[in-house]
Amino acid sequence: MSSSSIPQLSSSSSAHPSVPLKDLEKLAGQSNFLRWRSTIQKVLKYQKVVEITKNKQETPTTDVEADALEMKNLQALLTMQATISLDQQYLISECETANQAWTNLHDAFDRQNTISSFYRMRLMHDQDKQRTIPYLITFFIRFMKTMSLRLLCSSHLSIPL
Repeated sequence: MSSSSIPQLSSSSSAHPSVPLKDLEKLAGQSNFLRWRSTIQKVLKYQKVVEITKNKQETPTTDVEADALEMKNLQALLTMQATISLDQQYLISECETANQAWTNLHDAFDRQNTISSFYRMRLMHDQDKQRTIPYLITFFIRFMKTMSLRLLCSSHLSIPL
């Protein structure tokens, strides 16, 4: 394969060589998200577009600013898209900004977000359950059954045969 056919994205500065994206690990899902995120953040930083992924951008006031913002968004979006497996493309294919794409990927695959969301939902569910009268009645009945069985067992053990 000739070097001219290698898919590369150039950085915004012509003084810097391009980064060969084909050699980077593709995002497959939650299993490699942390590694991918670390690598892609470095690539985006090198390309001077990492900030556009982290923050929502203000609406430009001039055509020149609008064009520059669009180019940065395209640079970041194409870089992310080139390093994501085909199975995950649906998460960012409709995004118009790099920030939207980054947020979608982060929400979908960041393990801490997923675990935190699970435990928050579980906690809310448990709190709701504990507030209901039927749950409290059921809990009390089970508790009384357990205590009566313990008393019964202990009284049988103390009676000589």
